[in-house]
Amino acid sequence: MTSIGKYIREHTWIAILALISIGFALLWCSTYLDKFHVVYILMINLGAALIVSAIAMWILSHTGREVEKIVDKEVRAIHDGIKTMGDGLTSKSDALRDELINKLDILAEAKKCGVVHIFESRRKDPNYKKELIKQLRGTEKQKEVLIMSISLRDFFGLRHDKDYLSAIFEMLRKEIKLKILLLDPTSKAAKDRAIVEEKERVESEGYINSALFTEIKSVAEWLDSPSSDWVVSKDLRDRISKQIEVRFFPYDPTTQLIITDKFTFIEQYHRGGDKEIREALDKEGIPSIDCFGGFVPVLMVENSAFFAKLMKSHFMNIWNAKEVKKRDLRGKNYYQEILRFEEDEKRRLANFR
Repeated sequence: MTSIGKYIREHTWIAILALISIGFALLWCSTYLDKFHVVYILMINLGAALIVSAIAMWILSHTGREVEKIVDKEVRAIHDGIKTMGDGLTSKSDALRDELINKLDILAEAKKCGVVHIFESRRKDPNYKKELIKQLRGTEKQKEVLIMSISLRDFFGLRHDKDYLSAIFEMLRKEIKLKILLLDPTSKAAKDRAIVEEKERVESEGYINSALFTEIKSVAEWLDSPSSDWVVSKDLRDRISKQIEVRFFPYDPTTQLIITDKFTFIEQYHRGGDKEIREALDKEGIPSIDCFGGFVPVLMVENSAFFAKLMKSHFMNIWNAKEVKKRDLRGKNYYQEILRFEEDEKRRLANFR
């Protein structure tokens, strides 16, 4: 861009020369007129004005150099500022671009696996409960819901959550059937888990006094003979007996599954709980018995995805296993087997003491 002073110097000298020439010509011609004549006065004023304008333009063409320096200095400062800012923005944009690419990669992988949401955990993320209840209640009429858990104490039993139970009742009224797999409280897998969760209690008071055994037994009892205190009508009690099938699996629990007609909720079980984990949970005021379940992310997966189909197959393979069929709550009256196991354990503990 041409500077102000340079532009004036290169393009206005002709105009300056013309103004001076015309100005002096007017003054010279006026000498031939009467000094009191109107034309004389006009020529004198116009000639003088042209000469003054030419002088002003000449002065501007030279003093413009200082203006040019000031303006150029400001322009350079602005340019440098923009360059510095641009470099910073470039650096930031590169970081943002990399972060965005990473996120898009994760989103692409999640979409490929059919994952539509990841909840921080069942215990810490309030949106998990909200979304699960929404999907349970939104299940279409006469469909089937599959649930696999250790005790399912949040749904049934002494420690049930009324919101979950209300959603179950709503599904039953829509003639939705439920298949429920629970950890067999009489199995070695259940006792081994109770020892990891509450070793001191199991060793001092016996396995049947552990939280794991008492909670599964409580849920099994409720599902076997629903309490009239919780079920408001005979119709619902009949629906529970007809529409809810319950079997107990004797395997080490690996996954909690809740499969509605549209989505599968998947949570991994684990045996974590060392000193570091224990201290972290203590700071949050969480008792030791709760250190296992509910602290890992829960995936919400579309049922059309291969991942969800694989998990449904996992459920059905366990449901149809011979040893699991024998542990059916309805057909085999398995709750009575749990009671017999409890009595045998009580006698064993009495003899041991």
